[in-house]
Amino acid sequence: MKSAGPWRVRFVLFILLVSGVMLGCTYNRVQLDGGRTFSVERISSVPIYVSWVNAEEKDDGMVIRGILRTNSSHTDGSGHVDVAVLSPGGELLGQTSTDYAPKAFRKYRREARFETRFPFVPPDGSRIRVALHQRQGLEKGSADCSNNRAVKEDAA
Repeated sequence: MKSAGPWRVRFVLFILLVSGVMLGCTYNRVQLDGGRTFSVERISSVPIYVSWVNAEEKDDGMVIRGILRTNSSHTDGSGHVDVAVLSPGGELLGQTSTDYAPKAFRKYRREARFETRFPFVPPDGSRIRVALHQRQGLEKGSADCSNNRAVKEDAA
């Protein structure tokens, strides 16, 4: 007689996956060399989406890098990436916006990269939220978007 255990485990995992997709956010964890652990929240967007995010401690600050991707064979990117760092209690510690390159996605080039820096290393258990802010460019030399999607709790 077969055990019902593996079926139940698969069902629970499926429900968790579906609920994460329906909420529109994807989470992963990053651990820095010093042992601090952060959760990274990627806010969903279409047709360009945040595929990968990593953080590392560098020169008494934190560098956040990431990759944007698209499944479309021809997408012109206009916009920027918004990043926010929240304390374990949900308090906003910092926010910034950065451009990504290249802006045009083509058949054989379907990814772009971004990088930004914070002048501090947040406490253990903090959250890093990353959102693509489409169709709104940054002013030349500006690192601040007045409508940062990563800060808004309902951006997901």
